[in-house]
Amino acid sequence: LIFRLRQAPCLVARMLRSQFSLSLLSAFGLFSLACGANTHRGPFEVSKEDVDVEGYVCGGDQGAVVYYPSNSDNPSPLISFAHGYKAGGDKVDPSYKTLLEGVASWGYVIIALKSAPSDFCWQETDDQIRSMEWIKTSKFADIIDYGKKTGLLGHSMGGAATHLSANNADAVTAYNIGAAVALHPVYVAGSSKVPILYGTGSNDTVVPPSSVKPQYDATHGVAKVYANIEGATHFEPNTVPPNRWTDYTKAFFDCHLSDSEEGCDVIFGSGENSLCSGEVAMTECIFDGAPSSQEN
Repeated sequence: LIFRLRQAPCLVARMLRSQFSLSLLSAFGLFSLACGANTHRGPFEVSKEDVDVEGYVCGGDQGAVVYYPSNSDNPSPLISFAHGYKAGGDKVDPSYKTLLEGVASWGYVIIALKSAPSDFCWQETDDQIRSMEWIKTSKFADIIDYGKKTGLLGHSMGGAATHLSANNADAVTAYNIGAAVALHPVYVAGSSKVPILYGTGSNDTVVPPSSVKPQYDATHGVAKVYANIEGATHFEPNTVPPNRWTDYTKAFFDCHLSDSEEGCDVIFGSGENSLCSGEVAMTECIFDGAPSSQEN
């Protein structure tokens, strides 16, 4: 009985997520319900700070949230995050807290733009890149490891922005972009110019897998991954569990930004914790261009 009572808020939130939009749930704070221990956290404590960026073209909120490991003695690689439709502004943190804090806790600085709080904006890619420009001269520059490549991360509308940013040759060169993770991305044409993970779910009716797979197919010349989590909805990256993308996002960046063999094993290997062969059931999981050490 005690277990059921403690888990009740989480179970209610999961049921609500299947029936209502992300924006409605965020508005009522239901993505902040306690759902038990977070199993996606790394060794570092995470601090976050709202900052004024200015120069965002999507309109609305001109700020961002910066997540960073507060007790790390070493600088960390940078990731620029782009949010989904209607999940900007003050909804960024409650909507993506688990994902962003989870990845940051493994030693990453993440800047999450807040522009386009309520509207769909195809120019979110420009704002994602603007975040990377702004933080170079901010007080956070000293805790960023610019000796390593930077990363791009986005969900839904922000997944499309991430794909577009990863296809921007000038931005890839200027900001030393080395990897991208596009979760449930709205369809856009073109090929990523950096290693990229396309994530989707078999129960995503907002941006169905049939519109994500072609983006993987169109990408060539770089390492690429397509993973379709069995039963996952469009809101898998959001704060209500199970949040199964968090660990794989971290591993993908570990592999390509930090040359981590362990991270590459998770993404391209066949072990029990690997993306395509592990415990998380996949409807489809394929990759191409794996690091040479992972090729069978």
